[in-house]
Amino acid sequence: MGAIDSGLAVSELIGHAAGAFTGARGARDGALFSATGGTLVLDEITKASLQVQHILLRILDRKSIRSAGSDRDVLADVRLIALTSETLEEAVCRRALIPDLYERLKAFVHVIAPLSERRIDVPVVLQAALRHHAADFGYSELPELDSEMVAEVQQWPLTGNHRELDGLVQRLLVNAEGGPVLHRGHLPRGMTNGVTVARSNHERWVHDLERGLRPVFQTVADEAKYYHASAQTIHRWRKERAQSTPGLSCDSHRVSRECHESDAVIRAEHPSLDELLT
Repeated sequence: MGAIDSGLAVSELIGHAAGAFTGARGARDGALFSATGGTLVLDEITKASLQVQHILLRILDRKSIRSAGSDRDVLADVRLIALTSETLEEAVCRRALIPDLYERLKAFVHVIAPLSERRIDVPVVLQAALRHHAADFGYSELPELDSEMVAEVQQWPLTGNHRELDGLVQRLLVNAEGGPVLHRGHLPRGMTNGVTVARSNHERWVHDLERGLRPVFQTVADEAKYYHASAQTIHRWRKERAQSTPGLSCDSHRVSRECHESDAVIRAEHPSLDELLT
């Protein structure tokens, strides 16, 4: 969603009729029409513009799609799957997700744990990346992954999730120069002490938290950058902290209720958005 140009977002999503705007010489089916009878995956939903979010909300409420410039509604026979790398509650509180859309999306939420919380999957992910990239780097036969090297990677912070391991395998293939086995000697320099770095970052986070030394962060991303961690890691640290300290747990219903007023603020700042719902 973040890659769609804001000026073309409506056309990309719901399409447009011929003559709907200057330059619209012919009709165009948007992504929702193209996905009719199937599934449309909306990656990074919290990066969608407010205009697009209101369009999605209208479709979910009315079960129909109307192209820009058209006067006819069409049944929305499509399943929507929205992906996000942050919690929906956090997105609502920083006004990246309108509360009403949050209420629709949270009807069914499936949380996929980061790779750092399911390290048993690391060998499988490495092997899959190896099969994907080996031929591109000139390997006629698939090289083996040294077990000691894999065990070491399993202990890394893994803040980059699957993309981190995908990039690691590509660097291993380059460093191995066609060799039959990828081992510890092929690991990039400076990447063998990741566990120590991660531990010190967490200790610094706990130290600042307990002594009231934390700066004021506008977003979780800012906090993650400050402590050289990922947003998922910060959420995990918070969850572990809440579980070990009574009274710090976060109630999603309370978050929704307290942040719901942000929708009124958003509408006040962008009054033209209401026109999309008429």
